[in-house]
Amino acid sequence: GQWYLRCVRADSKGLPLDKQTMTIPIIASLGIMFTVYTENSIRPLHEVLQQQVHATVCNFSKLTQTFNTQQVRTWLLDHMHANPFTSKRCLMHGKTVYQKPGRPLRRSSDISIENGSTNTLTRCRVTVNDHETPKERRLLAMQYVSRQISVLSPETLLNHRVHVTHCNDASIYLLSSMKCISVKQCSRTTLVTGPISGTLYLTGCINMRIICIARRVVLRNCHSCRLYLLTPTRPLLLAGCNDITLAPYNTFYRGLAGHLSHANFSVSKNLWDQPASPMCKEGDNNKVFQKLPPENFHLFSIPFNTEGTTTGLVNKLPHPYEESTARARERVNKWYDSVQKCDLSETQTAQLAGTLQARFHDWLETTGNHKEIEALIRLRDKS
Repeated sequence: GQWYLRCVRADSKGLPLDKQTMTIPIIASLGIMFTVYTENSIRPLHEVLQQQVHATVCNFSKLTQTFNTQQVRTWLLDHMHANPFTSKRCLMHGKTVYQKPGRPLRRSSDISIENGSTNTLTRCRVTVNDHETPKERRLLAMQYVSRQISVLSPETLLNHRVHVTHCNDASIYLLSSMKCISVKQCSRTTLVTGPISGTLYLTGCINMRIICIARRVVLRNCHSCRLYLLTPTRPLLLAGCNDITLAPYNTFYRGLAGHLSHANFSVSKNLWDQPASPMCKEGDNNKVFQKLPPENFHLFSIPFNTEGTTTGLVNKLPHPYEESTARARERVNKWYDSVQKCDLSETQTAQLAGTLQARFHDWLETTGNHKEIEALIRLRDKS
């Protein structure tokens, strides 16, 4: 903790500590290590120490433009606190957006619907630090969201940094304009986001489905993840990534156009299919990533309504994927046309509907999707 005492003025060396001085540039260099947060704003360390109340304590000399080293050390020790902008502090001391799944969230339009019961659910936390940080450093931290659908209102997320950690078997919807998102140690989870003006960073994730718009996308130590992207920069796949599947962005929600404008995000350029993998040897790219075959590409529907005017995809799909979605629509239309041409009686129509419903329930049970349908029903009832 005494390292900065070596940064004293050259002509102070050899003097007792209480006689040594530090110049303003030296104090400014200490700002690399110390962030001063005062009156709900962040200020450079050398500017704060030159304020009258602090300059007197630190024996600041206007004549020589120096501070007393001993007094600066004492001032730093007296005012040093834990970083208020970390996700750990946000989880421990932030305001709870929700804590127990299955209950409405504390903020309007925020909903959490639990889908199962386990001891890990009691640890589920979503908190914000809005009450103790300036606007530019606001953070939302989400931890241990498990076996549930989590929906946060756009107002809660707007202009926030978001940290998502240790979430499993969940569906998380972050539909707003955000600064950046960090996702760590999550598995078997669907994450759908609005525009991210900065970076989406995934690390240590397994079996994730990510649907996002982000200025940059970075992955590290991720396995068996599928990403539907709209990004103007090449996705970066760092060390430890394998079996990453890439596809174009495949969804929309009604408020998307407004959030794109707020984030100053252009959708004219999408480099989802041009990842950079600097750790790969030539010829090993197939082990790290692959493009989603067009026949396996499907549009994703947001299972609830939002406010806004967007009614379709904001990005243009590559031709093979556009053709695939067109063929899917054509198959559905042909099915409806075939049913109408059969001219079924009311009894036959009821039998057909019963058969279809039974087959659908069988499919839900086989795939495990019945849990998500049940959670969506509860979400509808609580909203």
